[in-house]
Amino acid sequence: GAGWGGKAPGGNASTAVVSLDGKAAQSFVIPLYVDPFSVSEGDCNLRITLWDQEGTRTIDVPVKIIMTRNLGLFSVGFASVCLILICLSFRKLKRCILKVGARGAVTISLFAALAFGSVVVPVTIFGNLLQVVLGPFSGLLSGLLSGVLQYLLLMALLTMFRRPGTAALFFLIKWLLSGVLFGQFTPIGMLAYAVYIAVIEAVLWGSGFYRRRELSVGYMIFLSLLIGCAEALITLLNMEQIMFFYRLYYADWFIALYMIVDGVLYSSAGCWLG
Repeated sequence: GAGWGGKAPGGNASTAVVSLDGKAAQSFVIPLYVDPFSVSEGDCNLRITLWDQEGTRTIDVPVKIIMTRNLGLFSVGFASVCLILICLSFRKLKRCILKVGARGAVTISLFAALAFGSVVVPVTIFGNLLQVVLGPFSGLLSGLLSGVLQYLLLMALLTMFRRPGTAALFFLIKWLLSGVLFGQFTPIGMLAYAVYIAVIEAVLWGSGFYRRRELSVGYMIFLSLLIGCAEALITLLNMEQIMFFYRLYYADWFIALYMIVDGVLYSSAGCWLG
């Protein structure tokens, strides 16, 4: 395919324009554009052709292609299924609004607005500053808001209105506010919130939260840990989506760190406090 400098003379190749500074040795980066669906795993030769006004020179470099996990494609597919299910469940969300009544709808909107103002706004405004100071670990600090505070508000809301769809309305209103004020109406934003809604609602329904008459201390500890594990799964899926769409790379230990701290630790603490 075409690279930085347009279509390469070799046809099925990538090309890049390199600026030389005249030194005897110089390092530069050559981008490789590989179709993951057509490339074969194993040993092969990477043919590098250098050409200028003086002529051309070809070098064959042995490389080994290793096909890594396909979690990115699975994450996008899973999120797309979640989005479709949410679109098909709008009638149930309407039924939830009718059951909680005007008081419940106003309360859900208020909690979603609080989550937006206390989580999305600070992270959006001060997120770049945190990245300058803390680098890739800035999310561990902002996770105190998106993990602890967000789930504190969500669980407090759910204890007042234990109806299927309450969590979905909470995340939907929060996403709408984020989209209107910060322009987060993006495909990856829709897929990320779809995963939030589907996974959290499935955990609440599967754990029997909506059917229990009393919320004992032991059960709430169990539910807090369960939601923490669900948040860890959501973190994994959304990070894999980011890597898939933006062609980024996160080390496995970095993903695991965010899953444990932002997912299990912060979210479980927030649920218990809520």
